[in-house]
Amino acid sequence: MTITSTARRVVFVGNGTATEFPFSFQIPTGALEVRLLTISSGLETVVSAADYSVAGLDNPAGGVLTYPTTGPALSSLFKLVVIRDVSYVQESSLQNQRRFFPKEVEKSFDLLTMQTQQLQEQVARSVRVPIFTEVNPGETERPLAAALLAWDAAGEKIVNGPLAAEVAGAGAASAAAALSAASALSSKTAAGVDADRAETAAGFLLDVPNGRIVGRITAATGPAEFLTAAQIRSVAGLGTAATTSASAYATAAQGALADSALQSVGTLTQAQAEDAASTVFGTVSGQRLDEMWAARRWQYESAATAFAFSTSYTLAHGLGAQPGDVSLYLECVTTDVGFSVGERIHLDSYQNFDNSRGVSLITTTTNIIVRFAIGLYLYSGYGSGTDLTAARWRFVVRASK
Repeated sequence: MTITSTARRVVFVGNGTATEFPFSFQIPTGALEVRLLTISSGLETVVSAADYSVAGLDNPAGGVLTYPTTGPALSSLFKLVVIRDVSYVQESSLQNQRRFFPKEVEKSFDLLTMQTQQLQEQVARSVRVPIFTEVNPGETERPLAAALLAWDAAGEKIVNGPLAAEVAGAGAASAAAALSAASALSSKTAAGVDADRAETAAGFLLDVPNGRIVGRITAATGPAEFLTAAQIRSVAGLGTAATTSASAYATAAQGALADSALQSVGTLTQAQAEDAASTVFGTVSGQRLDEMWAARRWQYESAATAFAFSTSYTLAHGLGAQPGDVSLYLECVTTDVGFSVGERIHLDSYQNFDNSRGVSLITTTTNIIVRFAIGLYLYSGYGSGTDLTAARWRFVVRASK
């Protein structure tokens, strides 16, 4: 016979109904290979001979492959390829002085042709360089996982290039940039303006080269024109705020709206400055602020209270929380051991060296407790001290949160 067809494989795509797949070239017995491709994943498998049947092997006109022999037909998610895959051996032996069978010689020639076609078909699916290229790429570099192949700087050798993920990322970024540029250009073209001008959805344009705003008062079609300042304010909804001096509006300290803002009365009086409930807005000198701080530092101050030693006094402070700052002082009301009337001794918590004299301050969320020991031993000047006489003194407690 002769080999008149150069084909050695045929590919079919499933359609959900076909189970018979014809081929129009000769496939010798033992030279049939069937492969299945899952299109979505690219997974390729060799189909077992137990899963198909074939008619027409060794027939120069071809034959028919049936797959699968049981079960549903291939869907469009799969491809099937029928391949002639002959071995590269020569098994014919022609001996001297024996009978000559032209059929056997022709069979060997047919095998050589099939082998040649097989090689040609494989070479045709490989990467090749043009015939006029003088460089022979030879072997590639050692394979690198997920790397793309690329020519080296001299264009003489195929080497490992960038990773596929890197190329995909760069491609996605380029595609997004191109899409954005195309969208912008499309909008500008639709508006009938040049590439140096941008347009909003309402049809208002910015003339970048000339630093001017052009557009239309309405979204009507037609050429754009330069907008006046008043037109721009109207389009943008700015109102009179765009032309009113900043000094005409309330500051953050005065209030949110001009018609409800606190108005300055100039310099505050002492009564206005010290009134916590006052809503008058004005200025206070630095010296006056110091005086106000001294006057307002203590949120609670007890009355001047007579006391006796070895006695405890409970005072309700009314702060609503335990005080964070507490102070105690004694004020002389009758001259005593060198102290004059009106002089104050600031004690807070105090205990003398012999552990029998002193005063303690205890605070709770509601009360301040003052506990006096058997006496107070203090110094009115240099030298030795002496015990105070309780009846000649009054104590005052001050506190703040």
